[in-house]
Amino acid sequence: MSTTLSKRERIIFVATVAVVGLLVLDQVVLTPLQNSYDQLAGRQRALLMQQQQDSAWLSRQKTLARLSRAMNAQMPASPAAAESQLLHAVRDAADESGVTLSLLNSRRSSGQTPLMETFLQTTASGSMRAVSQFLWRLETAKIPLHCSQLTLSTPHDGVDNLSVAMRLSTLYQPAEPANPAPGEDAP
Repeated sequence: MSTTLSKRERIIFVATVAVVGLLVLDQVVLTPLQNSYDQLAGRQRALLMQQQQDSAWLSRQKTLARLSRAMNAQMPASPAAAESQLLHAVRDAADESGVTLSLLNSRRSSGQTPLMETFLQTTASGSMRAVSQFLWRLETAKIPLHCSQLTLSTPHDGVDNLSVAMRLSTLYQPAEPANPAPGEDAP
């Protein structure tokens, strides 16, 4: 029995083989290729975003390093210089704002660390406006200043007079001891 296909059957056969071939091509080649492309595009977007974040971080690091070097260059090297700088900042803020300073008591930190502190205990009094200006001037001082304790009080109710007691500190960077020459013992 010989099977001869009619023209119509041959067209249907070729069309069926072509459709099945296209489906196989789609399932085996095109769909995996499209999925791989989508994954690579997503990874590329993620890497570009990470690169932008890293560039911004590096830029911030460079800016902070420059600011840190500038601040360290201006930082006093002795406790006396730091104490003097702190006292001048407090007195200048008091003079500019119109408060009256009544107690100035300073002390220095002990030990040896890369950054040391000197402390100042002070009490000031004046009108609410003068005290707020005093605190603002200390907040915006040009030196590294830290307020670790602040107490506001009023001597009498209904009077525009405040008293502020505060504990301030500033930093100084002691000079590093000289390194002994090779072969010499440190003193």
